[in-house]
Amino acid sequence: MDTKDEKIMKRVIGTTLREVIEIARGRSIGELKVESGELKIAIRLPASQGAAASADPVCRDEIRDDSTTISSHLVGIFHRASTPFEAPLVEKGQAIFQGQVVGYIESMKLMHEVLCATSGKVKEILVEENGRVDYGQRLMLIDVNS
Repeated sequence: MDTKDEKIMKRVIGTTLREVIEIARGRSIGELKVESGELKIAIRLPASQGAAASADPVCRDEIRDDSTTISSHLVGIFHRASTPFEAPLVEKGQAIFQGQVVGYIESMKLMHEVLCATSGKVKEILVEENGRVDYGQRLMLIDVNS
């Protein structure tokens, strides 16, 4: 007879990496390992990304007086649009709203959305297009009083 964890693992095998991450978040799992033949996947999520996490999986907002700093939660390459042929998602001076995608971070050949947790106006974009970003690096300043 299968244990509860074994049943979960059987459901996980064959799903996409994104679905595996969502399963881990939805069950407050800190680490998830999947092995099928030679395929091995290990995912580690910070405790804050479990079921009680906010709807903002990629960016961290630091509020300072009248502005908010959006920072990266990944190491990767910052993109202002989903493809090189599209216009940037946001420009300096543009009004944005809570939950809006303001950029992407490419990490391990996957594009991860950068979401804004507050509404406001883009005060400054601190990273160049196709610029390398580190964990915790500031990406944008958002004026929350606009």
